[in-house]
Amino acid sequence: MHYYWMQTWPEGTAFKAMLVFSDYMRHKWAYEFLIEDLLSLFSVFANDSSAVTEMQLHWNEKKQDYVACYAR
Repeated sequence: MHYYWMQTWPEGTAFKAMLVFSDYMRHKWAYEFLIEDLLSLFSVFANDSSAVTEMQLHWNEKKQDYVACYAR
């Protein structure tokens, strides 16, 4: 999620939660994430089984950037 604006607030000396507004719906919605839930989510993404181990890129002239055409 790309963010337009993000706000955190503490409880004591620790962050408790975060508000995130997406670029797409920034005038309608705010998403609230508890920090403990974000840490759990990040641990899923950090799991080796979700890692990309092989990827093939090709140059896209129109985008002027590399685009993944294969990832495993």
